[in-house]
Amino acid sequence: VAQGPRETSAGADATRPPEDPTEALTSTGVIGTLPAAKTHVIQEGGYTYTLDLRGRKPLLTVTHNRTWDEGRLRQMAVERVAYPLMRRLPLQKNLVLFESFWATSVGCSPKALYDYIDANHPELQCVWSVRDTRIPVGGRAQVVRQGSYGYYAALARAKYLINNVNFPDYYVKRPSQVEVQTMHGTPLKTMGIDVRDEVPNDEVAQRFLRTCSRWDYLVVQSKRVEQITARCFGFAKTFLRTGYPRNDALLKRNTPEEQRRLKLRMGADPDKLLVVYAPTWRARGRFGLQLNLAQLERSIGVCYEFALRRHYMALTRMSGEGLLGSAIDLTFGWSVDDVMLAADVIITDYSSIMFDYALLGRPMLFYVYDLEAYRDDLRGFNLDFEAEAPGPLLRTTEEVAQALDNLDGTRIQYEARYQAFVQSFLEYESDHSCEDVYQQVFVSAEE
Repeated sequence: VAQGPRETSAGADATRPPEDPTEALTSTGVIGTLPAAKTHVIQEGGYTYTLDLRGRKPLLTVTHNRTWDEGRLRQMAVERVAYPLMRRLPLQKNLVLFESFWATSVGCSPKALYDYIDANHPELQCVWSVRDTRIPVGGRAQVVRQGSYGYYAALARAKYLINNVNFPDYYVKRPSQVEVQTMHGTPLKTMGIDVRDEVPNDEVAQRFLRTCSRWDYLVVQSKRVEQITARCFGFAKTFLRTGYPRNDALLKRNTPEEQRRLKLRMGADPDKLLVVYAPTWRARGRFGLQLNLAQLERSIGVCYEFALRRHYMALTRMSGEGLLGSAIDLTFGWSVDDVMLAADVIITDYSSIMFDYALLGRPMLFYVYDLEAYRDDLRGFNLDFEAEAPGPLLRTTEEVAQALDNLDGTRIQYEARYQAFVQSFLEYESDHSCEDVYQQVFVSAEE
């Protein structure tokens, strides 16, 4: 796979690091600038970095420095003794705790809301929970490691808690705390108590519903999504009919100039149409490429350039590399917003990327070689996919090539269905969702 240049959070170009991270030290000349000692140790940010130059190749080892609150017995003491005591202290009414994707990242709608609050409301004190404190956050936020004493303190005393998944089971919500659930995707596939494999009996279902009952607010994109989430999460409190905060930036950046800039930074030809294949995952950690991108290049590559974006749940192992051709790999180093803004066409299957991408009004093709198996055996859908998908359902690489070769005709043929899809699932979306959420949660609710 051709690796496109990576873009850092600061917007600068960077190449993807080699498989062996010590090669980066050699290629950039870092090792040549070090003193003559054979071993170098640096302590920074709760981690120890040890560079060993004694072997044939440099060896870089990174270890986490344990803090006083780590270890099984100390964790038990914090959770069972300190945390209950902290919950007796007054809430800090200006304290907001943010978390996303089980504290594995700083992103999605919680990050969008944080950026808005950090820029516009300095009276609020923000805390970000992460598993790895090296994850960049930016702004004024205090960063705490999930499970640390500082994390429990924030759980106990923050007035507002914002997440796109659920907080850990050991979190005990206080009566005056306010929890905002932003979601992290549109529920195309069945979710919550509708997924019988994940909620196999009434006991598990009731435990799941109790967790969801902690939410005071649920962000939704449409009336239809309200109906779905009310059923699968048992939600009966306040819906925030604002659209997703993460899409503010997507809509504001949607310009021809931004698309061209991104294509150039990704190493794509800005004068060709960029087609990105972005399927969902099927087996955790594994991705098997089925669409023959090399064949598409040979048949219609004069006008098109191709790229691949793997799902974050399918990154460990990959098969089918022989079908890649010279496709650009946009899996690492680029946000999903960057990928969508650069793409002239997205080929997907059952990924919820279709909803956000529909906001841009650009064509989509659906490569659904396993539609019946996925729908009937794996997950199931919350819509009539065959009747409502905003683009053609294609079973073979040849059918994909034909649809791309007649892209204008494909767009015209599915225009009415595309608009109906947007109205049904995205009617509340705007480029000011962050402001709307802030006003409803932090202002109107306090009046």
